[in-house]
Amino acid sequence: MYEDIAAFPFEDKDIPVSIQSMGISYCDGTYRISREKSNVFVLEYIMKGKGTLINGNGTFTPGQGDVYLLKQGEKHIYFSDANDPWEKIWVNVKGGLIASLVEVYGLREVTYIPHVNCLDLFEKLYRICRQGIGYEAVNEQSAIIIHEILSRFSHALHSAKDVNNEAAMIKAIIENSLESKISLTEIAAQAHLSKSQTIRIFKQAFHKTPYDYLMERRIEMAKILLLNSQLTSKEIAYRLQFADEHYFSGYFKKKVLLSPQAYKRMYQVNMRE
Repeated sequence: MYEDIAAFPFEDKDIPVSIQSMGISYCDGTYRISREKSNVFVLEYIMKGKGTLINGNGTFTPGQGDVYLLKQGEKHIYFSDANDPWEKIWVNVKGGLIASLVEVYGLREVTYIPHVNCLDLFEKLYRICRQGIGYEAVNEQSAIIIHEILSRFSHALHSAKDVNNEAAMIKAIIENSLESKISLTEIAAQAHLSKSQTIRIFKQAFHKTPYDYLMERRIEMAKILLLNSQLTSKEIAYRLQFADEHYFSGYFKKKVLLSPQAYKRMYQVNMRE
């Protein structure tokens, strides 16, 4: 993998905005970040590819056009998909202004927001960090852009809630059913919609059917369990409601192009190298 990073000397000063580092990451299957207690806020925009993010708010799979916001003081882990790795632009920042804006914009309990139009702001901030104008000047010029980025995060979050309430409800039902048996009939009933309405509303919002999304999320969860637990393929198949181990292995290989065992072995080899 390759990263183009602008880093600044750590200064423990009580200033509104303190950029610690900013960069563009061209990830591969080995990319993995784990922090027990982050000393910065992390703002990231996904330009290409897929990956997985786990923190106290849940498990997320950010893809192209999505953003995530990780809070100072929290534990989190994120890693790139082995077959379709991330390309992303990010900034690590701390300061009293950041903490206040997160609260003001209602982002305290928010981690992941899909489809946020803010790449231009990240690129503008990146150009400032690469100018070589000095730490204090970078922070002064960055404050308003960070403010605008968080404003767009908030706008995208609340617009999605207003416009796609039914689609969001369907998605939440699916997310809560990854480890339980559920049919389209049951999803529609819980959402108080017909089956045809459920498919149409969800597909319009997320460009895939509820079933396709359910199976995609189960495969993403299977990857996480393969890499971060001692569960066998049989146990994972049972947990994620696949008919049996053989069906799970065949479906996983069809989607990932590797068997569950081969996927786990490849990742372990990459981690050792």
